[in-house]
Amino acid sequence: GVNYTYLFTPDIPLAGASATQQLDSVYVKSGSLRVQINSNFNKTTSLNLKIPSLIRRTTRQLVTIPQMTLTPTTSGNFVDIDISDCILILKPIGNTKNNLHFDLGMTLQGNTNPTLSNYSLNLDTQILNLKFTALYGKLGNFTMNLNNSLDIGIFNKSIGGAFQFGSGAVGLKLNIDNSFGMPVQLNIKNLTSHSDAATPQDIAINLFGSNNPNIINLEVPTIFGGNKTTTISTTNSNIQEALSTSPNRIYFNADASINPLNNGNLNFVSDQSKINVNMDVQMKLYGGITNFAIQDTLNFNYKNIDQLENMTFRLNTTNGFPLAVKLQLYFIDDYYRVLDTMFPEPLDYIIKPAVIGPSPDYKVTSPTEYQFPDIVYNSTRIENIKTARKIILKATMNTINNSFVKIYDTNYINIQLSLKTKMKIQSN
Repeated sequence: GVNYTYLFTPDIPLAGASATQQLDSVYVKSGSLRVQINSNFNKTTSLNLKIPSLIRRTTRQLVTIPQMTLTPTTSGNFVDIDISDCILILKPIGNTKNNLHFDLGMTLQGNTNPTLSNYSLNLDTQILNLKFTALYGKLGNFTMNLNNSLDIGIFNKSIGGAFQFGSGAVGLKLNIDNSFGMPVQLNIKNLTSHSDAATPQDIAINLFGSNNPNIINLEVPTIFGGNKTTTISTTNSNIQEALSTSPNRIYFNADASINPLNNGNLNFVSDQSKINVNMDVQMKLYGGITNFAIQDTLNFNYKNIDQLENMTFRLNTTNGFPLAVKLQLYFIDDYYRVLDTMFPEPLDYIIKPAVIGPSPDYKVTSPTEYQFPDIVYNSTRIENIKTARKIILKATMNTINNSFVKIYDTNYINIQLSLKTKMKIQSN
């Protein structure tokens, strides 16, 4: 029989590409390209396939594709092409985006089967398990959600109280890193300070004033692999109010709209592209403090407590804060039920503030020491704390005479608790 040879040069849309994107090139890290061919040929056919727009990244040579064969009994066939470390070059054809160009050489081998009046051949592509290194082109618009939180360690043991900060004493700085080579608009839906103990528990933070949305347009890198940092230092926010409740943390949630205008400009993105939001609370604890409370827990499990006639507790304190302190101790059981309080309420600010130096630093120059009068538990009070397992020490601090003070990380309060017991003596 006679052999028939044909050459076709189709442009085939790349399956799986987004309809909103017009890709220029895809730098592939790993994956495969499946080429599926189906026909109604009743003659054995050899297919030689080349893809001029598929090249090796390092050598810039065409990818070799093994020959395909169709037979009268197997009119469909496919080949999986390893495209790891390759470049896919795509182009628009009319209104169709993201086309791969093929050169298809086809030889039909003559046989005794009758020649049909109409032969058809379909060529389809599919990308399998694609991981890319980089994308270039008009990448369209998409949205990412970002979440973050910032623990404010200085308030970790706080169980209440309020701060009245002095002017310029606090600030919130956001450093936002963007390595997408395309415009990004950040719409912050939730930026809230949260206190586990204070009321209100949550205060929304307005970065640019109460009537302005928390929207930030990020700087854009112009070089592949580059990064741009957008810094927001709040000067018109309510950050002083948000930190006045001694919050434990700040929560952040935002939608990042990538290429929000979708204006058709050329963009790039890599598999390492990301947006990082770093929050930094800048706090100079300068101001007035009202009922700022911290607490700690001690184990208390006195064996043979029934054999005690009395217990004498002695408290020695050293106050390195420029704040007046009132102190309370709670005896609690395994279920955190309060069995007894050491001092009668209401409490006085017995522990005086530390002595501070002159302005502008107002640093503590001399801590104050105070020894409480011995607290004696007789048999009646001992009975109250028989099932106690822990002691909670709660210190409540205040500025006095409406003064403003400065708090440093060197400030401290030291509480020493000692116990002397007297046993019951039984004689025969």
